[in-house]
This record gives sequence, structure tokens and C-alpha cells, in this order.
Amino acid sequence: MVVRTELIERFGTVRSHADLLALLDEHADELTGRVVTYDPVRSGAGYSYAIEESRLSPRYWDLIAALGNAEARLAGTTGEMLDGLIDGRYLLGSYARDVMDENPALELVVPEDYALVTQRLAFIPRQAPHPEAAERFLGYLISERGQSVLAESTSLGAIHPGLKGPGTASAMRRKLGDGLRPIALGPSLLATLDDLKRQALLNRWQREYAESAESAETADR
Repeated sequence: MVVRTELIERFGTVRSHADLLALLDEHADELTGRVVTYDPVRSGAGYSYAIEESRLSPRYWDLIAALGNAEARLAGTTGEMLDGLIDGRYLLGSYARDVMDENPALELVVPEDYALVTQRLAFIPRQAPHPEAAERFLGYLISERGQSVLAESTSLGAIHPGLKGPGTASAMRRKLGDGLRPIALGPSLLATLDDLKRQALLNRWQREYAESAESAETADR
């Protein structure tokens, strides 16, 4: 999550999903329209996070209802959210690590209870026109030297066990321990692409969000 420092000064630090839920429940009026999150209908990442969190957290749907009650804005991209956070239109939203240094008004929060980790894939297609060059590149990508470049010059993160320090998996493990929850790569992930399962989750997400948003609007009237 990314929060503006003014939110922390006013309401205190948000350290976990439980803190976020409590903040939204207790200060929905003050935060109306000032929170932004992924729209799982428009964002592939947002859908992936939604389905994983719904499996992981028994209070996930309470959080979606709280976002609706606070009339959280829904965005299709991280850039859209960050632009609003930088401009001050939003006080809290999703993150991109590489904008923090340039914007002292923003603070990155990695939830202490759990944090989903997206794994990136690299592969060589069977019909690749230059498979030897591709193999050399992948070899470099997973080498200690290549992983050092990822850690130091990108926001992707490095997984090489020999690397320590910022931008590495070992640093994240030291900080979060069991709180790190990588999204598993396997048949269960492919199952989330089933049209019926996708639509069922999106229908519930929109229902939980919309019903709370409508209740908040009625209360305002």
C-alpha cells in the first residue's frame, strides 16, 4: 500500500489489513473518495489479487464492503492510482516501489500480517527464432550478476539466494517472514481463468462494493 504522510499524521500508521479495515470502518466519512484500489473488472492484476485474497483472508469481503462504504475510487492501472496519490486526490492506494524516493509525501506500507507476491515468468517459446540467444539471456537473467541488476536497477526484485540487501527476496523474508505469500504458479492459478469462476468472483466483488456504496450514499442524503 501507499499512504500519504498526512493520513498517518491524522489517523495513525496502517500496519496490516486489520488496521486498514478498522481505518475504513471508523473514518469512512473523512475518507470518502480519498482511497483508491484496483478495479478487478478492468485490471488483470486487480483480479488476480482479488481471487487470491478472497482465498487467504476470512475478512476479505468485509474489506471490500468497507471500501464501498468509503466510496473508494476504482482504477485500472497502478499509474492511474499513483498519479492521484502524488496529486493529493487520494490518501491511500496501491503501490509501486520506485516512486517513493521521488515523492517524500508518500510512504510505502508492506502489511505485517501478509503480503501477496507476484512471480514473474520468463520462458523460451518452442518456435523462438533464436533459441540459443534466448537461452543465453535467460542464463544471464537468473545468474547472480543478472539478478544484481534486477535488485539494483528495477522494481522487479531478485530471487538469487546469494544476494542480500534492498530489492532481494532474502531482505523481504527477513522483514516479513511467514507474511510473504507468493501467488503459486500451477493448475490452481490457471483455474482462475475459467469464465464461470471469474464471473462469480467479479459478481460478488461488485455486489459487496456497490451495496455498501449505495448504503453510504443513502445515509448522506
